[in-house]
Amino acid sequence: MSVDYKEQAGIAMNPHSQLADAAMDPQVTLGALAFADELGRLLWRMKYGQDVKHAGMKRATLILASRVRASGKFKRSKFTGVTKADRRDARMGFDVERSSVDIVERFAARVITEWVADLCVTCHGRRWIPRMSKSKAAAAPLLQCPGCGGTGRAPQDDAARARCMGLDLEVYRKHWSRLFAAMLALLDEVDAATEATVKKQMRWR
Repeated sequence: MSVDYKEQAGIAMNPHSQLADAAMDPQVTLGALAFADELGRLLWRMKYGQDVKHAGMKRATLILASRVRASGKFKRSKFTGVTKADRRDARMGFDVERSSVDIVERFAARVITEWVADLCVTCHGRRWIPRMSKSKAAAAPLLQCPGCGGTGRAPQDDAARARCMGLDLEVYRKHWSRLFAAMLALLDEVDAATEATVKKQMRWR
């Protein structure tokens, strides 16, 4: 029988869960998770442990934002319109619009939020919803969820992304849409690496 380490970690982080009695030793599970990358640990705590504290979210945002900058794909003037002159003005004490200055952090926070809360809000990931029936006696047939089209995943909302980042929709679609896809894929890779680390550590315990 295969072990769902993500589920086990979630239970370990929530000792009062109804599934706690059937779980492995939570200290052993959390000890194995401690060997994972810091971003991976934070993501697991938020997504599987449902522990979305401000401090954890802030730390994860800063780590991901640092990776975005280090990737070399982000050039501030291209993506935000903030030029060298703007940066010079900022150093001299003049105001530069904050929504532009911290746009990388806004981007990282939105990516993490979407990755953690990735289930459709209509069907909660079930992919189907009960069809309304006039007869109470008849069993309600299932209908493919109209919110997600049966994927169980929250649909992509470009307008919400643009608003969150303080961008025009056109600017978002031109420069940021591909970056969102790339960073969401990166978080999937971090998630998989974290699971591999936990699995490896559990073999020795």
